Amino acid sequence: MKSGPTLFLFSILTILTASLPAFPETANSPNAAILSVDGLDLPYRFKYHPRSNIPWKKIADNYQEWIDFNQWSKEREQKDLNPQWRIFQRYLALHEVAGRIIGAVGDCRIYRDDGYFHPSFNSYVREGDDIITSAHSLLWIFLMDGTLVRLSPLTHLNLREINVGQQEILLHAKITRGNMLWLSRKQHLFPESKDRETDGLFLPLAFEEANPAWQESLENLNLEHSKKLNQLIIENNQIFRDKKSYSLIVLPTGYYWGEETQAEFIVLDGSNSYLKNRSAKFFNPGLGDLDSSEISSNLSTSSAQQQPSFTIFGDETFTTTPLKVDTWYQVAYDGTSISEENFDNDQRFHFSEFPTRRLNSIFVARELMLKKYSSPLFRPQISAKELAEEMGFKLWKKMFCNENENENDNDNDLCLRLRFLRNQIPLEEKMELLAWQKMRKKMLARGEDIATLQEFGPWAYGDSVGGFVQE
Repeated sequence: MKSGPTLFLFSILTILTASLPAFPETANSPNAAILSVDGLDLPYRFKYHPRSNIPWKKIADNYQEWIDFNQWSKEREQKDLNPQWRIFQRYLALHEVAGRIIGAVGDCRIYRDDGYFHPSFNSYVREGDDIITSAHSLLWIFLMDGTLVRLSPLTHLNLREINVGQQEILLHAKITRGNMLWLSRKQHLFPESKDRETDGLFLPLAFEEANPAWQESLENLNLEHSKKLNQLIIENNQIFRDKKSYSLIVLPTGYYWGEETQAEFIVLDGSNSYLKNRSAKFFNPGLGDLDSSEISSNLSTSSAQQQPSFTIFGDETFTTTPLKVDTWYQVAYDGTSISEENFDNDQRFHFSEFPTRRLNSIFVARELMLKKYSSPLFRPQISAKELAEEMGFKLWKKMFCNENENENDNDNDLCLRLRFLRNQIPLEEKMELLAWQKMRKKMLARGEDIATLQEFGPWAYGDSVGGFVQE
């Protein structure tokens, strides 16, 4: 019989060892059938994530609960009822690597957990990160599916999720304020031009391989670099062609939904928001004049692309509006309406688009990073275990299913996740919108300033345009 210090030490060791993951069961083990899900032996090991399930931060904040034997007994009973508890625990703690930084200018910050850091080239961006740029600061982000994200100054983006399915990839993010360009990867080629790049503040990139090779003539340098870009695209199109990306981008007044999204968003404080869905001709005005065989030979034969849409939060029915390409839309500050706008005579919107007109080095960086870091995501028939061990991602299954399909069917997990998001986000965001409207009304009644970003202007594009002119 154990007593005194011996009993206490035995209790502590029992608690600690119970929290450690079990060794993988072998095929001959009597528990293999119970402790295996989809052929994955426990513990479910994700790359970049700790093997231990012990919540060290929680212990540091409240160690009394951790050494409470009664609490441990209750938790142990619940775990014994569910042999898969380690898998679920890892899912809940999983914050997958959503992407990497290509370039940062000025004071950019990534807030994670209880602190923040200043990102630089190749810094990880994880699910749940809040990414903030200060005044005169800009950021280019590479997401693991090949999507590029550009944040202008005074912008706040929360990368909520990246969910990798067997046939699709779902991206979920929220822009709270500022100016953002979201560019999913498309398979078309770009003009082979002698014109110099327009987003010069990022050049040369810290990613040396993505910079143009030295040439005696600046025009030849730009021309050869654009040829290199097209060659990389042709090579990658043979690998990255069978899995499409879908983006769910939340604004304070509504959410954008699109396939292979190429769109710009402008979100102001307490004022109207703006968005534009770009066509491929923005980067390649002569796309329709190129040899069709040259383009189609590098494109996948997938189904027709879904039309992007925007769902507003301010009305009772959460109205969804299909979006045209190359058209600016204005979303009312209270989320009650969305309307087409003609900004042909508004120089602000021309200036905002100019810095991203020619981005050869950024696109080259994307193609190189895609090949280096993302190949397993697009590998046909990759298993959940392989994806977890090589990339640190959970493998989802079907993203599109019928309304009457079994909601408990594991084959429809990504479909059910998307359905939940599209139903739940408007409800949650509307509560925030109503609370903001109430505060806004009080502030206006007192004659107070609502916020700093009430108008779109040079704060978003001034540094980039000025940098190009001065070169």
